[in-house]
Amino acid sequence: MVCQTTVNATATPDYGSQGRCSPGTSQQKARSSRGGVANLLTDIGELAELQISLLAHEGRESARRMQAPVIVVIVAIAACLAGLPILIAGVGLWMSSAWELPTAAGLGIAGGAAVAIGVGMTLLAVRRCSSAADPVIRSARELSTNLSAVRRALSESSAS
Repeated sequence: MVCQTTVNATATPDYGSQGRCSPGTSQQKARSSRGGVANLLTDIGELAELQISLLAHEGRESARRMQAPVIVVIVAIAACLAGLPILIAGVGLWMSSAWELPTAAGLGIAGGAAVAIGVGMTLLAVRRCSSAADPVIRSARELSTNLSAVRRALSESSAS
């Protein structure tokens, strides 16, 4: 019988005093493997703490980056709402007189163009805000992956 836990580099078994594996050596191996698991879990916990602090930092940075697009959207909406009726009426009347269109058609075309410009500005600002949030989303995914690895390691260590 070969003691698998005490096989050394030359592959000579340690049979102990009664032809069996030495219980002291097996217990030492078990203790050292438990210590290794504890060290691994400690390292994973420290990594999770670092990722949490990174997530908080990236969240603050993303919030700072999102301020400008949000302010631009608010100012653009205010400017559009203030000037839009005058612009639509002016462009509509110009179109109806220049192209001999009915006034309603000119106002409708000008209104549609104004809405298209407003939607384009809003979509651009939303894209900028979402790109500012990408680092936070990435950090949250990494943290989730590491926490699931900790759960797996804990369940495997409790099963054995």
